[in-house]
Amino acid sequence: MRISYKEVSDIVKNVLRKWGFPEPDVEVIFKNMWDAELSGKKSHSFTNLFWYKDVIDGKYGPLNIAGNNPEIGKETKVSLVIDGQEKTGYVVMDYALNLSLKKAKEIGLVTTTLTRTAPTIGFIGSYVKKATDNGYIFLCFSNAGKSTAPYGTTKKIFGTNPIAIGVPTNTTPIILDMATAATTYANLLRSKALGKQISENVGLDAKGELTNNPDAILSGGCLIPFGGYKGSGISLMVEILAGALTGAKTGLNNVSYWGTTFMLLDPSLFGEANEFYERVNVLRDEIKSASKRPGFEEIYLPGEKSLNKFKESSGNDEIEIDDNFMDRVKAL
Repeated sequence: MRISYKEVSDIVKNVLRKWGFPEPDVEVIFKNMWDAELSGKKSHSFTNLFWYKDVIDGKYGPLNIAGNNPEIGKETKVSLVIDGQEKTGYVVMDYALNLSLKKAKEIGLVTTTLTRTAPTIGFIGSYVKKATDNGYIFLCFSNAGKSTAPYGTTKKIFGTNPIAIGVPTNTTPIILDMATAATTYANLLRSKALGKQISENVGLDAKGELTNNPDAILSGGCLIPFGGYKGSGISLMVEILAGALTGAKTGLNNVSYWGTTFMLLDPSLFGEANEFYERVNVLRDEIKSASKRPGFEEIYLPGEKSLNKFKESSGNDEIEIDDNFMDRVKAL
């Protein structure tokens, strides 16, 4: 179904207003969802509204919709701790990144953690793009509620635990933004809502058997990490850096907050930025021009397809949205 920018904007913003979000927060949340939509990440765009109703209803712990705004909890020359005040992660992350960008301009390096933050920070690729557009290398670790079993187990201990790394260049940035689970929880919910199977085995059913049925995963089953024990090891490190370091949810504890740790790094701290860009560009060209395996027509770097989609879609007045979107919005 095709829908205009104005129509989807009015619909989504009105839902957020009815839930009680103040206007500045409505704009921040919509912007993140819109960036996800333009980037082709539909699991993190407007369909996130339907999952977020559970957050509004308190199923993921406290949510401060219209109270105190995020604030600095602790600050050093090279770090920030942001007290989210139980605000939605969309708003806390936006506030934290803006402050961190200002601080990074002074010293070239800053590490920031988010505490007391309600779900979710949304589409991380939006923040990575903003950081790289400002010339910074960006590293981000973010955890979430229990959904994923460590390698070899059947018990949900980790979240989907995304990791994101962005590298600026003087052309197009390179952006890795991925869950360490075999798929995102949002994609799992979207597949269930659309009545579709997940394309590959990404989870276990209640008996611990591999399945690509979203209902089986959500009904007593769990997600699994990508890449076996290697992905599980990365997911563990995200759980520590985003959870244990920030005082957020870690493993099976009952803390409802979702943690995030990110770093901004100016490449000019280590040499001329343009020389860094040139080395990255040479590496990119080597990969893009390498001989291809049978069945591969083009080699894509991390984030390249999403960035291409973003550029193609940015000038459009309409987007393609799930056919049942309007019915589901009315059901909210």
